[in-house]
Amino acid sequence: MRIAILALLSMLMTSCGSAATGPTTTKAVKPPKPEGSTTTANITTTTVASGTPQSTLPQASPIWMITYTAATKYLPAPLSNKILSNPSNYIIYGPRQHPGSWPSKSLADFKSYETLMNQFSLLNPNAIYGAVVDLENWSYTPVPEQRNPAMYYTMAGSKLHSATLKLVATPGLDLFKGLGQGPLYSLMLDSGLYKSVAKVADVVDIQAQSLENDPSAYENFVRQAAAQIRSVSPSVVILAGLTTSAKSGVTPSGQTLEVDARNVFGIVNGFWINVPSGGATCPSCSPINPQPAVTLLQSYLK
Repeated sequence: MRIAILALLSMLMTSCGSAATGPTTTKAVKPPKPEGSTTTANITTTTVASGTPQSTLPQASPIWMITYTAATKYLPAPLSNKILSNPSNYIIYGPRQHPGSWPSKSLADFKSYETLMNQFSLLNPNAIYGAVVDLENWSYTPVPEQRNPAMYYTMAGSKLHSATLKLVATPGLDLFKGLGQGPLYSLMLDSGLYKSVAKVADVVDIQAQSLENDPSAYENFVRQAAAQIRSVSPSVVILAGLTTSAKSGVTPSGQTLEVDARNVFGIVNGFWINVPSGGATCPSCSPINPQPAVTLLQSYLK
């Protein structure tokens, strides 16, 4: 009897010792710091060519924003599941789509403040994280909103925050079409709109995708835009836009998107990957071409 009891006690002690050890954890690998950067309290500060310091948050992988349609219709199922199941990612749902039980952050999509207000009563804070407000120079955004986007983003932020919802602001560069000399990205930087939006938004997307086939220009613009945003709100989530659609007749390759992403990841928290299919919201877009997005996403989500 004594021998049996001692054997039982020995088994219990061994079992308890194994439980106390717990599961093995793997430390996330931080992206390499850019040259000329310093790290303080886990925040890397990089000085860009303009001399403006930029704070960057260490992350192992980018945050992704993508439409539910693109994620489920144009991506391979394993890749789609990885994106939808990550609670850091943002998924944009259409009016007849339901988030279901995916842990990713669900977003409603509005192309004007007017539409947001008209449909505000339909938003359920228990079902969605927030809303994309995408003001651009197109028929979906009323002219007054195009002319004073800062004011309408401020009002959108106040309205959404009153219902504990988040504002994802995605101002288009074409808001400055015909309003000055020089490229649209320069007019955007000179306007101060990014600083105004950073005061009220929880997430800001830099729509830099028109420059993606020139990685140097893409990086330069994203760095300057991010510096303006961070100067107002160091903690705001910043995304940079990438698209699979051809620009100026040149279809982007997955490798080009990888270079763009690698150059600015760490300056921005992640990317809005667009897989447009043409139609009314993108009449100038080339035919649907998801492969560059697949290549980019697979380079991070292996």
